[in-house]
Amino acid sequence: MKKSMQQIMTVALSLLLVIAMVGCSDKQSGDTPQNGEQGEKAGEAGQQETVTFKILRKISAPEYPADGGVGRTLLLEYAAKNGVTGVDFKVDTVAPNEYDSKLNLLAASGELPDYFAITLKTMNRFAEEDFLMELDSLAEKMPNAQKYWRPEDLEAAKYKGKLYAFPGGYRPEPVNRPYAGGFVVRKDWLENVGLEKPETLDDFYHVIKAFTLNDPDQNGENDTYGLGAQKADLSIMDNNEAYFGGIFGAYGVFPTFWHERDGQLKHGSTLPETKEVLALLQTWYKEKLIEPEFMIMDKKQREERMSNSKVGIVPADAWYLNPRNSVNRSLKQAVPEAELILIEPPKGPKGHMGWASKAPGYSEINAISAQCEHPELLVKFLDVLLKEPESGGPFVNAGIEGESFTYDQSTNTVNFIQTSKEQWAMGFAHPVQFIKVVDRRWVTEPTLKQGLEIANQYVIENDFWKTVPAMRDYPDLAKLWNKYFVEIVCGERPLDDWEEYVAKWYKQGGAEVEKQVNEQWKK
Repeated sequence: MKKSMQQIMTVALSLLLVIAMVGCSDKQSGDTPQNGEQGEKAGEAGQQETVTFKILRKISAPEYPADGGVGRTLLLEYAAKNGVTGVDFKVDTVAPNEYDSKLNLLAASGELPDYFAITLKTMNRFAEEDFLMELDSLAEKMPNAQKYWRPEDLEAAKYKGKLYAFPGGYRPEPVNRPYAGGFVVRKDWLENVGLEKPETLDDFYHVIKAFTLNDPDQNGENDTYGLGAQKADLSIMDNNEAYFGGIFGAYGVFPTFWHERDGQLKHGSTLPETKEVLALLQTWYKEKLIEPEFMIMDKKQREERMSNSKVGIVPADAWYLNPRNSVNRSLKQAVPEAELILIEPPKGPKGHMGWASKAPGYSEINAISAQCEHPELLVKFLDVLLKEPESGGPFVNAGIEGESFTYDQSTNTVNFIQTSKEQWAMGFAHPVQFIKVVDRRWVTEPTLKQGLEIANQYVIENDFWKTVPAMRDYPDLAKLWNKYFVEIVCGERPLDDWEEYVAKWYKQGGAEVEKQVNEQWKK
């Protein structure tokens, strides 16, 4: 019996020794890399395991190839050339209107991808539920990205003092500033009715009245409106275009922003200036100067109204001024002499003027799943793609120079040869802009360039971009505001019902939201 036990122990020790040797061999060959170090460890043994990161992008791009196309090959080659090896990626794209549902489903099933787009609101919830990885120490290891990130954007992407998402960035050229929106106006209509660009709210009123009543398209029919807009997308934090943003800006307030008053933050919709704007818009609507169905129109319908010469002014992006823009092209085909411009925001009774600033990170931030096994390798890869080429041209994800674009170093301008969809089909551009850095060096058309510069000269900031738990507890506050806004402007409610709205806002959760916002703001 004693001899038998000794034999068993000998066999067991032999097996343990074999297992230990195999385990050691596995580590040397890179089969079990840790913390993104598989490149160095595998390199020492002459072998390397490739880690494939799953990446989810919020974009409708059916042209993007399932295998990543030539873009994937060239991005990986560029990364390897610059010292980041042992990495691969698989991109899945989801249409914006389906993205949040898809992301929530993946989170609930424990199948979040390694890297994915996220909103500030969802980021806070996911961080609270431990779905996300803290990124402070990783962000410090991203020297290329650090050159383009703004401190305020990094601060906004924090939850309880910790960074949970990478914001977008901006190149240094003036044309690359965050905002791109304003009032887009039919310049040819101004000429047809004999008016100049409006400078004040009174001027603006006279223009939209003339655009409605004085046959600006000169077709002999009463078929135009001065001012158009579209219904509100309540999921967007900086959604002020739907509320005729530049008109609110003339009173120094935006209904979805937080504004400081006497050392406290107040929600814009509850401030008395908002009632003044509602009174003005209600008057304009009664005079039929505003497109009567603006509250049910989506973006596509709004664009059709513009390209079909039915409205003369819309709050929109300066991109309408681009000759290649679909709205501009359609308009020019129908009316060759048509011309779009972006005007300075109208000045209000107390001298206020401006557009609402955009959400930090250009409304696009990205997070890393808490389940990601090799985060350090991932951020090395993300960062190396933001290494500026020696030529000074666009990043490697822009495409192939000479085929996708050309770059003029003497003027620091980029000319894109391919359309966006052609770039996507090759595996370039938006689907692989894993950290979006705004680069508008392709903007050389004078009217568009001037429009972008105007858009960024008059910006009113939101004093609090973050979210607090109470915002998740009372999600219907945005719906409450939108309901009262539409019904008051359209005359279905009297103006004084704004006070009723304010009382309901505070009673139905706004008081707690305001309390938490101020507590976090004061920290």
